[in-house]
Amino acid sequence: MKFLLLLLALALPLPSSCFAFSSHTTRLKPLTLRSTNNFSTRTRSSLRSSYDDEDSSESSSTYFSSTFSSTPSTPATNPASSNDAPFDPTSYGDFGDHVPKLNSVTLVGRIGQTPNPRYFDNGNVVVNVSLAVTRKYHPLERKVRSIQYGSEETDWFPLEIWGRDAEYCAKFVKKGARVGISGQLCMQTWTDKQTGDERKTPRVVVKSIEILETKAEAGLREKNANRGPEENGFWEGGRQTNNDSNNDSNDFFE
Repeated sequence: MKFLLLLLALALPLPSSCFAFSSHTTRLKPLTLRSTNNFSTRTRSSLRSSYDDEDSSESSSTYFSSTFSSTPSTPATNPASSNDAPFDPTSYGDFGDHVPKLNSVTLVGRIGQTPNPRYFDNGNVVVNVSLAVTRKYHPLERKVRSIQYGSEETDWFPLEIWGRDAEYCAKFVKKGARVGISGQLCMQTWTDKQTGDERKTPRVVVKSIEILETKAEAGLREKNANRGPEENGFWEGGRQTNNDSNNDSNDFFE
């Protein structure tokens, strides 16, 4: 009897309600994924359109100024625009005393005259000399501008040396010596006796000085001083010892 009931149960078809959960699940999965994608697409498009409608530059500047600025910013005024207003460096935006100032001069050249020290009653000593600095040109610039070695322009800088450096310069530095100096640029104010006008002359106050030639070079220079002008090397027997290839490397120190 039990065997017949089992066969009857296997032969009868199952009701469709048994597959409702399974079919419902399979239908919901693609619908859920499709609805999620549509929502994300609509969300991105709406956000993009909202950002396009806004003025990005104005909103960004307003946000950063309100967030990171502790004090309201004021536009910088240009005192040079008004004729009666004196020049004030601190009025140009945020550039004030916190910005470091720099006054540094580095020169390499030859001494123009023999150093002559001057002593004062308080024990200070000063030496005033001039430094001849030959302008440096690139070999291609020399070729284009037809600048020959020895015909370069020379700039003269007045030097003011104090203290131990002045004594060292008076003892070891001679006329024509090649030296390197570092210092500061200063303005000397003086009154013209003829016109009574106030004039200013720049000068370099030397902080350190170094001799950039050996004793052999100094001796050879003094020995050949009467044979001709020394421009780009030493003269020996009426012939210049340095050629054009050497001048490319030594031109910086002349």
